[in-house]
Amino acid sequence: MKLNILIGGKAGQGINKVTEIVSNVLGKYGYFTFNYRDYQSLIRGGHNFNVLSISNEPIESHEAKIDVLVHPSPNEGGPITVLEALAAKRIVLAPDVGIVTQVLKNEENGIIINNTVTNTLYDNMEHIINNYEHFVYLTKNTTKYLKPFSKDVFIHNFYEKLEIISLKCY
Repeated sequence: MKLNILIGGKAGQGINKVTEIVSNVLGKYGYFTFNYRDYQSLIRGGHNFNVLSISNEPIESHEAKIDVLVHPSPNEGGPITVLEALAAKRIVLAPDVGIVTQVLKNEENGIIINNTVTNTLYDNMEHIINNYEHFVYLTKNTTKYLKPFSKDVFIHNFYEKLEIISLKCY
């Protein structure tokens, strides 16, 4: 078994720490890990990511193939990144922001994470790694909710939210 997880977000959000903790926890369960860190920006706020490879056999390098996207950032390119990952038939763990819940249904084609509860993220990742049947189920359903999503729905929801905000301001 080999699994590649991309964990991405803004510089300064703890992406490296999350990867390190997940790697250490998996090591205690007997898995081998290899972490590839990409630093697009060393300035707080730029996008960084790690590719964490997990296997039950020793790993000597990372692979370009990604099986799971973990996108814990509630405000950084999430919806577009999530749409792209789902369209590529990758499992996604992401917070409930923007259009995410229109295309990502918790435990059906991905996992909605609560980015204020770190243990939930680790528990969800551990469950995916240790439950192959659930992994296959999520993978088969990744594109299930992409077809009904449209630009018109997005624009309608956007204007609805603007109207609510403008009513609160006046």
